[in-house]
Amino acid sequence: MRSPETAFEGGMYTIAEEQENGNIGNRFVVGPIWKTKIIEAASEMPGQLTTIDFGGRSGSAEVDLLLRDISEIPGLEEIADKVDSFRKRVVAAHVLDIDDHSLQMGQERLQRLESFHPHAQDLIKLTKLNVGNTRFDLDDNSADIALSRHFLMYPSKEELEFHLNEVHRLLKENGQYVFALLNPQYEIMKWRKHYPNHPHPEDHDPIDFPHHGTNGDSKEFMLPHHYRRLVTHMKMMQAVGLEPTSLQKAMPITDAFKEKYPRYYDERCPMAIVGTAKKER
Repeated sequence: MRSPETAFEGGMYTIAEEQENGNIGNRFVVGPIWKTKIIEAASEMPGQLTTIDFGGRSGSAEVDLLLRDISEIPGLEEIADKVDSFRKRVVAAHVLDIDDHSLQMGQERLQRLESFHPHAQDLIKLTKLNVGNTRFDLDDNSADIALSRHFLMYPSKEELEFHLNEVHRLLKENGQYVFALLNPQYEIMKWRKHYPNHPHPEDHDPIDFPHHGTNGDSKEFMLPHHYRRLVTHMKMMQAVGLEPTSLQKAMPITDAFKEKYPRYYDERCPMAIVGTAKKER
């Protein structure tokens, strides 16, 4: 049964709606694994929790994890008890992004949710910030969990170094960074289709390829970012004191769109990788 607090937000995510919105990959491939990793990381931390989502756009992940009915979130119903415990312990969920439109959408959503969750805007805090070169106004060692989804491929080398140092600064000892990023192999596969004669990019080289929009906009646009091998990401984390602890292929949790999007089901070249890294020093 659809919960009243999410009925006006569209209720349960459906294959058809998310396919139209360009969100299939996030909702049914990456999201379930990434969100499960967040809940698992939280279970290892004691007491109240503070989270920081870098490049979190409108805060939709926080709404899912903290407010939306669990039965309506793909992949989380099986760990409902852990999600419930997570919700009781989170006292602040910071969402950082530079995009005004996304932040405005998120703020408007939180205002609507106030009818059912009176403290939604106190719990989920949206902040405009260029997370590639600007420090977040929060004390050192203040966060239990840092998050990012499809953010790590955007920054330049210098911006990524700044970001990882900022994650390390903000995390408490043994705090965890839970990240999802496009699989570099998958990036190259898409890039090759449009630039078949270009030489293979080196680490940190800028590349782009067509991408479909999200948030209700399925129009195709060019997605510019920076190519990096997975091992390069891991070494850069280790260099600042974030020790990678897990890496997992993001595979679909349903066969419902296997015919239309077969590329998501190729285990040899998964669309995305979900991982965790722990602050150890």
